[in-house]
Amino acid sequence: MAGLIKVAHSEQIKENKPFALTLEDQKIVLIRHQGRLLAFKDSCPHQGAPLSHGFVRDGQITCIYHGWKFNLDDGSFSTNEKLKLKSYAVREENGEVFLELP
Repeated sequence: MAGLIKVAHSEQIKENKPFALTLEDQKIVLIRHQGRLLAFKDSCPHQGAPLSHGFVRDGQITCIYHGWKFNLDDGSFSTNEKLKLKSYAVREENGEVFLELP
């Protein structure tokens, strides 16, 4: 991945605990699920609520405001797979977390 930007230390991202950050005016949520790191736009497509305020359970992140659920495997909405969260390439190396913005 070219253009990697260090965004966090590995120990900051806890299993199934959303971690919010802002990078170049973009709000992003990092999630460690089953040991792997994921990065999505920190905004529910329903009404823009921050997904980082939600919770992770059963392989999904749930928006705390209206209960919308998104699959962590691909960011798809639980009841309409065509609706997906914007995702970002993320990498973890030597205790650091790096993100690549498009």
